[in-house]
Amino acid sequence: MKISNEQKLAIALAIVSLVAPFALKPYVDTFAFGKSFARVYGVGVYFLLLAFVSPLLARHAGWLAPKAAKMLLILLLAIFIFGLWGQLHFISSLGGGFDDYYMSFGQGGYTGSQITHIHAAKVIFCPFIPDDSTFDCARQMLGYLPPYYPLAGLLMWLAAGALAVAAYSEFRSNHEKFAYFILSFSALRTSVDGGMFNYSFVCFPMLAAFILIRKNRLAGSVIGFALGAVFFTIAPPILFSFPISLLPLKLLPFCMFFFSIAYMLEDPKKRYPLLAIALLSPLLLEGSEVLLDRWTGDPCSRAMANSSILLEVNGRLFSECNSSVSYWCGNVTSGNGSWKYTGFNAPRLPLIISSALSQGCGSGVYAITNATRIWGGIGQDAELTVE
Repeated sequence: MKISNEQKLAIALAIVSLVAPFALKPYVDTFAFGKSFARVYGVGVYFLLLAFVSPLLARHAGWLAPKAAKMLLILLLAIFIFGLWGQLHFISSLGGGFDDYYMSFGQGGYTGSQITHIHAAKVIFCPFIPDDSTFDCARQMLGYLPPYYPLAGLLMWLAAGALAVAAYSEFRSNHEKFAYFILSFSALRTSVDGGMFNYSFVCFPMLAAFILIRKNRLAGSVIGFALGAVFFTIAPPILFSFPISLLPLKLLPFCMFFFSIAYMLEDPKKRYPLLAIALLSPLLLEGSEVLLDRWTGDPCSRAMANSSILLEVNGRLFSECNSSVSYWCGNVTSGNGSWKYTGFNAPRLPLIISSALSQGCGSGVYAITNATRIWGGIGQDAELTVE
């Protein structure tokens, strides 16, 4: 069987994703941000499936491809709703607030979930993850979800993946194939890691418009992006009291990377300036984080600077460090030790606690020890102990 140039590119991408994932990660982060390399590996595997399996499906099940794209949109929307329902069920089980941030420790790792970055649906991966310290599958949330939730979610997600691969053969031009590859991968990822109130959800209206507006699919994706940007400008301040400018700013790196490559493939004459924009997009990703921290006052940086933390454990209130900056935590439950955090920017939380404890928070405080988190790393063997 003769291998096409597209299949050769897929093999090369898969090899690079395995051998040198750090080289691809800055660009993968623009459309599927994450701390680990799992998404980089996923990009390589997904493109292999599109390049090799999709032509086979088109040859032997040609009836499926024309219907697969629209069926994919319906199923993806169902998975987004499924993830939201899982988060609400988790919140209800703890008796917590709608937009609180929840941090759960246990079994060698930890996970964090809130309505703007839902992790409930990630439990579908737990049967395939032997070590929670290398990949966060939200195992700590399993005890608060219905027993059938992981299997039901896994079946839906695998069906969506199959439909995504089947639909790929409907797109002929290079720019359409690239656009579909990025948008469908981002949508599949965000459906189980992020959810419909996460800024990465913009990929879904983009994918929907790309599929439905057949005459000019790229123009459709522009319309979908605009609708998503408007949604994330209006909805967060209304629903979650977020500043109005935050989430649209986070979309700019993705916008630069996606549209520059797509339009470069459509019109190769513009390849040099558009390629330069695409290559620079990770810098904007880093810059947007710095600007967001500066504009919002970055409560996490302030907390670390003052080594301040306010803990409520089993109804007892502790304020053991410098009290000039303090945050509300609470509701330590039995078992894995599920903590509820309010008013925090989640990703830096374990580092803040480690920093606070290192300054000497006194005795009698329920503390998180062995949380050897470094910036950009993953917590190891986090557990609840008494010091």
